[in-house]
Amino acid sequence: MAQGNINPEEKLVVSQVWHQEEADRCAKAVSQSKQGQWTSWENLEHRKLTWKDLWEMEGRQISFIIRATYDVLPTPKNLHQWFGEDPSCALCQTLQH
Repeated sequence: MAQGNINPEEKLVVSQVWHQEEADRCAKAVSQSKQGQWTSWENLEHRKLTWKDLWEMEGRQISFIIRATYDVLPTPKNLHQWFGEDPSCALCQTLQH
C-alpha cells in the first residue's frame, strides 16, 4: 500500500502501535544495568562524531569510544563486578587513585 493511501484510522493505529513498542523498548532498556544506562544520561557533553571521523580512526580508538560510552571498559569497578576482584588499591586499600 502506498504511503499516501493510508486513511486516518490506519495512521492512528500505526501511531499507537509505534508508541507502545517504543514504551516497551524503553522499559526493557531501563531494566538492563549496563545496556540501559543511556536512559538516565543527563548533562552530557555532546560529541559530534561523523562517518568521516570514524573512517579516519583506528579500530582501537573506535572500540575505546564505544566501550567508554557504555561503561564497559575494564575499570576497577567493572573488574570487581565481572570477576569479583577487590577494586581497592593493594597498597592503600582505597579507590582514590
